[in-house]
Amino acid sequence: MYRDLPQVKSYQQYHLSDRRKDDAEDPIDGIAILGFESEEEMKEAWDTEQYRNAAKIRESIMRETAVGVHVTSIDEIVQII
Repeated sequence: MYRDLPQVKSYQQYHLSDRRKDDAEDPIDGIAILGFESEEEMKEAWDTEQYRNAAKIRESIMRETAVGVHVTSIDEIVQII
């Protein structure tokens, strides 16, 4: 999805095991991180149709989490870009 965007310098997935949680929400199983050279390049990528299409796919398979405490261990790091 992000590989063809020249602004994206790295894309990593951290595959996790949620060891203990505070029951504020469901366990998590991964974190995805996109890397950019600058905030300007990040915003430039966000403005592309390709990024918006990738975001739609991402939203269908991932969820954001902003509450709760998750104690995790990293099972695998996947460096895609």
